Amino acid sequence: MFRRAFCALALLLGSSAQAQTFIVNSAGDSNDLVDGLLTLRGAIAQANAVVGHDTILLPADIKINTALGYSITDDVTIAGVQGKEARLTSSASVLFNINSDEISVQLENLSLKGTRDNAGVLACGEVMASNVAATDFFEAFKLCQYPVGLTIELSRFHNNRFFLEADLNKGHEASVLINRSVMENSGAFIRSKDADLNVKMLRSRYIAENAEMLVLGSASLQIVDSALWQAKKRTLLRGIPDGYTSPGATMPNYYFPTLKIVQSTITGNKTNHPVIWTEGTTLEISHSTIADNANNNGPLILLDGYSDSYTGVTHGSAEIDHTIIDRFHSTEAPILLNKVDLQARYSFIPVINKKTGSESVSLDSTTALYQGSSAHLGGLITSFSHLPYYLPEIGSPVVDAGDPLVVAGVNGVPVEEQRSSKRVLGTAIDIGSTELNHEPVLDEEGLRADYQDKVDKLEDPDADIWLDLDDYVTDPDGHAILGIVFHSQSELTYTPGPNIVEGHQLAFKAGVMGIVILEETGLSAIKELDWRPKTTSAKAANSSGGGGSLPLTILGAIALLGMGRSRRRRVLAKP
Repeated sequence: MFRRAFCALALLLGSSAQAQTFIVNSAGDSNDLVDGLLTLRGAIAQANAVVGHDTILLPADIKINTALGYSITDDVTIAGVQGKEARLTSSASVLFNINSDEISVQLENLSLKGTRDNAGVLACGEVMASNVAATDFFEAFKLCQYPVGLTIELSRFHNNRFFLEADLNKGHEASVLINRSVMENSGAFIRSKDADLNVKMLRSRYIAENAEMLVLGSASLQIVDSALWQAKKRTLLRGIPDGYTSPGATMPNYYFPTLKIVQSTITGNKTNHPVIWTEGTTLEISHSTIADNANNNGPLILLDGYSDSYTGVTHGSAEIDHTIIDRFHSTEAPILLNKVDLQARYSFIPVINKKTGSESVSLDSTTALYQGSSAHLGGLITSFSHLPYYLPEIGSPVVDAGDPLVVAGVNGVPVEEQRSSKRVLGTAIDIGSTELNHEPVLDEEGLRADYQDKVDKLEDPDADIWLDLDDYVTDPDGHAILGIVFHSQSELTYTPGPNIVEGHQLAFKAGVMGIVILEETGLSAIKELDWRPKTTSAKAANSSGGGGSLPLTILGAIALLGMGRSRRRRVLAKP
């Protein structure tokens, strides 16, 4: 009765009411003020009627189906429960229609599912999405024509036609930041017709499969500290010019995109198309590693200029800086220039072919010396701690081979390398996305042996045993260990500083344990320990991706890795 009265009062007062928190208690899709239930639709209607930033809380594991979608017209946070996310399935043309550029909307801990021909979120104003999973939409996030500031973090996109669709006309502006997220078999369509459209992908993983990222017109895309891989059918990344004819004009104006790839890894792409293909595009690749890619029907990287028939100007340029392009397969010259000039410095690049013969290629002495040579990389490392990356082998010519005058954090040089550890180790910066620096390791075998030894020596079987994690943590490169964080699903006591784990012998085998290790250069490692007895069925589940899962706090630690050594030292350093 109280809820019905409150809801009715909120609607009557309208703009005079203050911001409120609404707790959804029904998975229905109606808005009935007298049935004693509060649906998501009802909560959004009430939040729209209340001035201020309201909060809508969804219960754990709630499942909601809607054929109508939701219109959001006022500031609001819609939040599920982390680890037990609210699941919303939509057959509406747009699931969340944010139709005002003057509001702020936050979406947290939600799992969204579409029908392959609809949109998940139409974003206007300031939109933040955190821990949002979007599956089977045509456009998971679509930008409106009003000013948009969209931030997506710790989110996952799977089997969408586009994880991001932006198509802005002249006079509009939008910025998009995609941070620590995973895009799988979900492409991007980013087009600007003389609009101010900037998209940045940071510390994220793009698993292309059958999708591709398209950047058109005057749009700008930056890819920083990320991994792009496993394109199977299409070009991984493409830049394309676009024309726009203003009202009353007789000739179109052409606009040309900008692509920047900074300190990222591009690997495992095997298609019948170029991995990177640009036309009239300003392309900059710096401090990156491009390895183990194949185009079975032409060049690996195709750079076309675009000749404007109206002005006679040819657009397009390419710069490669401190980058490795190695271990590739292409049926033609790996890099093909067509009316595009290329500048490369401190890089390992393969053979370059000029289609017209008029293209200019400028190589500094280091790049010219090593052109066509092997960078002597190790295998791809897909550690639990970091996005996929390569390390050079010991003695590789890329080690300390960069510009000896560069300083980390100055003139565009990254402060940290791709794994968020110190960017410059040794006498000079390394070429590629990483410095030669190995992750700290945990001697799991020694830890298990010590555990068993202590159990065997117990006089009282109910007495606690203890293990000192410092005895099993080392760094292959001799760097000092600054901190260790331990978490377990079972009842164990952990004392930071001395890093002692203590508890009953059975508690050590009762749950999944996680250990986060940080060494002095900022490089980190995460180790999952699961000592629980395994049945045959459990082992089978583990082999298919199921089985024990890492505790939520450790998953949070994974997300935080790389956010800055100064912050992590305050959290993890020994006293």
